[in-house]
Amino acid sequence: MGNALHGIEPAATAAAEGNAAALPLLAHLSGTPWPTPGPPLQVHPPLSWATPTHLTTPTPRGSLLLRTAEPLTAPHLEIHQDTRLLWHHRPWTRLTPTHSLRLPTHWTTRVNPNGGPVTLTIRGRA
Repeated sequence: MGNALHGIEPAATAAAEGNAAALPLLAHLSGTPWPTPGPPLQVHPPLSWATPTHLTTPTPRGSLLLRTAEPLTAPHLEIHQDTRLLWHHRPWTRLTPTHSLRLPTHWTTRVNPNGGPVTLTIRGRA
């Protein structure tokens, strides 16, 4: 499933994404109510996508992945919900459209599950 969605990702990343999708599905088939959709993750250019697309639990297992549409040097990532800064990060490496940036999930404990979308913005030099 993961490789169908993000074909450049390594097999281990695709497998982890498939497992993350399968666990709630299996629980639901066993009678557990379907998780309430949490706030959506929205990316702003030059970011092209992020996964997962919603934060359904306070701290998702593993990491979040995001990808930029253009090469960036000295990037600075900011994550906001409503007007609140949840986390910021300066990756130590140059970002390229062919490699995903893995984000830790510790900041997701600050997300208000009833709040607005969680927005990811990044600045850097092309």
